Amino acid sequence: MSGTWKKPGRLLPGDRIGVIAPASAFDREEFEKGVLSLRNMGFEPVYDDSLFSQHLYFAGMDAQRADCLARYLKDDTTHAVICVRGGYGSTRLLPYLSQMDWSKPKIFMGSSDVTALLCFFSSEQGWVTFHGPMLAGDIARGRVNAAQWTTCLGGGQFPAQIRDQVVCWKPGRAQGILYGGCLSILCGLLGTKTRWQMDGASDLVLFLEDIGCKSYQIDRMLTQLVQSGFMDRVRGLILGEMVDCESAGVDLRSVVLDALASFRFPICAGFPSGHTTRESLVLPFGIPVDLDGEENVLTFLESPVA
Repeated sequence: MSGTWKKPGRLLPGDRIGVIAPASAFDREEFEKGVLSLRNMGFEPVYDDSLFSQHLYFAGMDAQRADCLARYLKDDTTHAVICVRGGYGSTRLLPYLSQMDWSKPKIFMGSSDVTALLCFFSSEQGWVTFHGPMLAGDIARGRVNAAQWTTCLGGGQFPAQIRDQVVCWKPGRAQGILYGGCLSILCGLLGTKTRWQMDGASDLVLFLEDIGCKSYQIDRMLTQLVQSGFMDRVRGLILGEMVDCESAGVDLRSVVLDALASFRFPICAGFPSGHTTRESLVLPFGIPVDLDGEENVLTFLESPVA
């Protein structure tokens, strides 16, 4: 393992959380449920009216969404920024963000399409970022593991373990820097100016998840990552639930093991982060972890917050 990522300050009860919508427009009722849930968790969500704009299928114009993101990430009175939802549109903000100064890290959390922004802040800015529940999704539905949230974002005791949330598809043990996100978004960034491949880490434990993909599409995207050379630094692989990602008569496990047959690293599957039907867990990207595929244990070796 190599590389040192900048850790944001921890999130404590009563802290202000900036709410942004960097991608698709959203359902107002689900948004209000999410705001109420954050308040019930002891935090103060803050946002402005630009959040409710709409352009085509986006939550406002690109420059407007980028400006909102920047304002809350740079605002010293907010201690974290959480995205309303994914959908599509985060990648369109990257040219705006690359021109700004991001010297001071802050807790930034999202998943799905927001993977593009997590990659930008982790790979290009060296931040620890957080793959986890979003406001109009799992937070609105009350599907948040409060204890794990508090440990991860609030600076609990470390090393910290998550047990029995995965099943082992290929045994083994690995250590590396945790990184990843939505598989289709990662593949969509290949060949772009965003240097998302986490070049500062020689060893990675990779987390991949997606939703609604046919088995051959998963195969195609994994093959793309393999042939790009990215998988050469992967020492362990964790898959999400992969909701609705199996074709009739084709087992996803067999597809994944076949596509990655040339690699010896352990593979575990079913982790509930991102698109999930269970309580959504927070994964901090940019910190060292230990993946024990024999015991189905993921250990965060150090705190992701300062």
